[in-house]
Amino acid sequence: MTENKHLKIYTKNEVLKSESPFNARQVELLVKKTPARYIKKRKAKGGGTWDFVEGTYVTKMLNLLFGFNWSHEVRDFKILGPEDGDMAIVLGRLSVPDGAGGFIIKEQFGRADIKRKRDGVRSPLDIGNDLKAATTDSLKKCASLIGIASDVYGQDSFDGIIVDSPEEKENLELNSVLSYLEKIKGDKASLEAFKQSAAFQKYKDHKNIKAAL
Repeated sequence: MTENKHLKIYTKNEVLKSESPFNARQVELLVKKTPARYIKKRKAKGGGTWDFVEGTYVTKMLNLLFGFNWSHEVRDFKILGPEDGDMAIVLGRLSVPDGAGGFIIKEQFGRADIKRKRDGVRSPLDIGNDLKAATTDSLKKCASLIGIASDVYGQDSFDGIIVDSPEEKENLELNSVLSYLEKIKGDKASLEAFKQSAAFQKYKDHKNIKAAL
């Protein structure tokens, strides 16, 4: 039986009406997809590539969202030698205002490879710069927990999209149902299971759905 997975589709108004410590302008900035021009790629150690955003983009977004009233502090750090991974590790804490006089706090580890000299003994080139890189990595990971570039760092779990109007939402939902019906064509078990879903029940009387059955 084919697994039934569908994108969650929300209008901007639905998102803005949800319970949130942030105001409407902040929520709208957080739910927008990261502009493609800010998404970079780098080689992954195990092969392939990783998508990422630079620290300057995250800092800019935090300033836009909170008017410079935020902080990121290093809670702890450690330098690991070649036998343990050869990296700098930083535990950082991001604090942003919650709009009610308090702060929302997120903590995450960041890491960076130790850059070494080609001097025979491979001594560290600049531990300070490696710690700065790990601190920036921690900042980016903390910021993703409140929504900044979360579509970049959480692609596997990012299963929702935001649209401008109820009409656009309806069209996308309908097309999603039609695409799934086409995918499971001839699979009676999957079709019977799908007929019990809320997505099918919502559009079962639509002429395009009837034609697809």
